[in-house]
Amino acid sequence: MKKKRISKCQRQPSTEEIPDWVLNDSPVPDKPLTKRDLDEMAAGVESGIRDTPAWKQLVRRVGEKEAARILKVSLFANLANHPEPNN
Repeated sequence: MKKKRISKCQRQPSTEEIPDWVLNDSPVPDKPLTKRDLDEMAAGVESGIRDTPAWKQLVRRVGEKEAARILKVSLFANLANHPEPNN
């Protein structure tokens, strides 16, 4: 039985095949994020999950301020564990 040859050159997808949300991503910064950058990221994540049952339950259990603090800590810990998302 013959083995199939696998091409070493992978075809690059055209811009029509790439979703808009990927094309609109900002480039990965080459310097560490500032506290302000991290706070803005946390605020964006919070606004995106505000309607979810998990967020509402967390707010009921610990309050709005503590829930926001928990979100920031978990987001920052995730960034610290995975500093280069494109690798």
